[in-house]
Amino acid sequence: MFTYTLPKKNPLHLIAEIKVNRSSWRGICDINKEGTLCVSDPGCDRDIVICTKKNEFKSTTIENKSAKIVSFTPNGKRIVLIHEKGEKISLCEQLEDQRYAFSSLPETGFINKIAISHDGSKLLCEMNGGKKFHIWDLELKSLLKCILRPQLDPVIGEEETIECMSFSSDAATFIVCGENTQSDFELSENYLDIWCIKTGTLLRRFLQVPEILCISATKNPSKFLIGTHGKYPSIFNVDTQDIQPFTARDVGQSNKIPDNVCVCACRMLVFNEDETMIAYSDTESSNWGAIALADKYSEFDLTGNTEERMRLGTISALSFSSDGKKLYSFNGYQLSIWSTDRYPHWTTENHRTFSKQLKKKIKLIVMEFCCTRVNINGKRQRDTSENCLPLEILFHIFSFIAKDE
Repeated sequence: MFTYTLPKKNPLHLIAEIKVNRSSWRGICDINKEGTLCVSDPGCDRDIVICTKKNEFKSTTIENKSAKIVSFTPNGKRIVLIHEKGEKISLCEQLEDQRYAFSSLPETGFINKIAISHDGSKLLCEMNGGKKFHIWDLELKSLLKCILRPQLDPVIGEEETIECMSFSSDAATFIVCGENTQSDFELSENYLDIWCIKTGTLLRRFLQVPEILCISATKNPSKFLIGTHGKYPSIFNVDTQDIQPFTARDVGQSNKIPDNVCVCACRMLVFNEDETMIAYSDTESSNWGAIALADKYSEFDLTGNTEERMRLGTISALSFSSDGKKLYSFNGYQLSIWSTDRYPHWTTENHRTFSKQLKKKIKLIVMEFCCTRVNINGKRQRDTSENCLPLEILFHIFSFIAKDE
């Protein structure tokens, strides 16, 4: 006799909700892989505060100033702070016993956006309204390179915005995404630029790309995970210009986000450590609190119904744990910890260890002996008795077979 439970519509569950022992933080924040928060509210005369979790948050004020940008390095041991006026960069190093050491980089101009390299050693800054880029060595605390962008043509009313930036995983290049407008010709198009760090030159510009709202490097230096308006998070290959949804779609199926994944504008997007799962969220007011989780073969709305989303409020930060078994989300009031260990995902490495012939044999065995029975005429027919595993369970277990074929 089999004992089993049907997979729920949402196979994840909320492990814990830990309230921050302060009033609401509706400002700038980031979470590292240990679930540690760094928060600040620009314009509210708030301190920059580190919150470490146990059963409740323990808050430590690390600086009596507010910041406009707060970002952990990928290993979570260092925090990059851009202060409210945008002209000062501070580095906060985590020491033992919840102590922190501060250092500052020289002031070189107004900073709009930043990106940190995959190994945490380099910092990219968009300077002075996008007129130039500064690249810093965070280990040596020195300016590596100043890169001037091509001048725009004021005669035709040309302007450019920068939406997001990212280093490649090998830190040899960096990507810049935004929009170019020419008001005199009423033209507007999205662009994606690839810059060489060593030479400081623009290697290539892609036009007619989607409106990219966020971008992250993958372990492959040629591939980047992108978030856009109204579509699945996708992998953009800068060598082939190919854009493929992160989650595999059936032939003829649209790349549009389905109804059961309530995200319209993917502005927050994180990988797990082995890049087999992603979590993404939406800052649009109609979808406050929506968090989606996806692997290579399926996706789920983590936060469920509208009431749950409204209870969670706008998601300010997301992060996977180091082992990928938890997902942290912060909404300004509390840290939510979700279990991803029950999520039915298959890593690419495991998936590729099964040959096509072996998959067919597994499928034959499952269909012949777990879903059928021999009738009085000696032929096999579909078994609908309570002792038979339901098809949805079997396809859930062997989803990699169904997806491949």
